[in-house]
Amino acid sequence: MNFRIGLLSVLAVVQLVVIAGFWFIPRADQDEGAVLLNFDAAGLSGLEISDVDHTITLNKTATGWQVESLPADEDKVDGLLNKLVNLSAPWPVAATSSSVERFEVGEENFQRRLRLLANDETLAQLFLGTSPGYQRVHARKADSEEVFSVALSNFEVGASIDDWLNKGLLATGEPTKIEVQLEDRSPAQILARVDDNWTIDGEPAASGPAQTYANRFKTLSVLGIGDAQAVDKRATIRVTTASAEHHLNIFQETAAEDGAGASGGGDYFIAREIAGDIAGEDEPQLFRLPAYVAEQLLMTDTDFSPDEAVEDGDIGEDAAGDGAPAGSG
Repeated sequence: MNFRIGLLSVLAVVQLVVIAGFWFIPRADQDEGAVLLNFDAAGLSGLEISDVDHTITLNKTATGWQVESLPADEDKVDGLLNKLVNLSAPWPVAATSSSVERFEVGEENFQRRLRLLANDETLAQLFLGTSPGYQRVHARKADSEEVFSVALSNFEVGASIDDWLNKGLLATGEPTKIEVQLEDRSPAQILARVDDNWTIDGEPAASGPAQTYANRFKTLSVLGIGDAQAVDKRATIRVTTASAEHHLNIFQETAAEDGAGASGGGDYFIAREIAGDIAGEDEPQLFRLPAYVAEQLLMTDTDFSPDEAVEDGDIGEDAAGDGAPAGSG
């Protein structure tokens, strides 16, 4: 009896070792180096991204990546391509037509569809669906029913222009001169840097507020593309740098009047002035601008009056005369 118990104990231990080896020891078909896609990122000419409602195309041009003819966020595009090149997929989690539908990676039932393009050729097509966990998504190649869980998220593969737009496309270099012409004010105000000092309309300006205002154009960032039925121009701003002159127009959405006949301010937009717009032949591309940024650019909260620094001991003489303290009677 003791011999049989001992034999059964040994067999139980062997069984546990086999099970542990099955789950924890790497197998040949679980190659962690296996990648889902095989392509050369440098050879791509474009990337098409779709969800159920929208399709956008990222194109590689001589000057960099563009999204629908607008400058794209190069770092974000390169980051996605780097992830796709290294997307590890050692073994599928499912490989049936029903699982394709269940994980939403079908031809018609998908959350994202990616097409990698080289000129007119589709190098690869990938469908992304449901998420099995944090920063992971189910993925399927178009030529297979195998579904994989990969280190990616649908959030990283947005299907709108705003998701890929270079938000700093209107930022300038270091301004040396800024001319602001408000629609409801004349003449224009001119902030200029002369040597190491700032002037406002030819008079000395406070260096701190002036530099802060100039920096707003260096770091100018938009929210995304704008779409407004009607807008009113608020200002024309010309920013001069050492290498270029930037013409910017700020608009505000025309607000509908309420029942009392009053109207409030609408959303703000900004556009780069183009020749076609000046000639009335084309509409400028509007970009959405945060209200607080627009109001800062419009100088509504800026005072460039120079600081009147007074040295210690001068207040009494200047204010009261004869050395008498200020305010003495």
